[in-house]
Amino acid sequence: MEKQENRKSGKNPLFLVEKLAKDENRPRLIQFCGTEDFLYENNQKFRKVAESNGYGHVYMEGPGDHEWPYWDKMIQRAIQFFLNLDLQTTKLY
Repeated sequence: MEKQENRKSGKNPLFLVEKLAKDENRPRLIQFCGTEDFLYENNQKFRKVAESNGYGHVYMEGPGDHEWPYWDKMIQRAIQFFLNLDLQTTKLY
């Protein structure tokens, strides 16, 4: 029973994205994942739930794993996203 309750809690990102998808004041959301990341399948599941509920998040993936070289680039993209800069044309450092 506890597992079922945890699925419908504020600690479960899948539950939260379903719950907030139709809220016009929902937070902006960007998701990155390296294609070699050990959490790739979990990220795909989250992406599918977000998209099927019409959340309207931005998803980006590319070669990389759960290591600093990939995340260094994606942190820069996240900053660009939250500053409303173009993710495709703004230069990374």
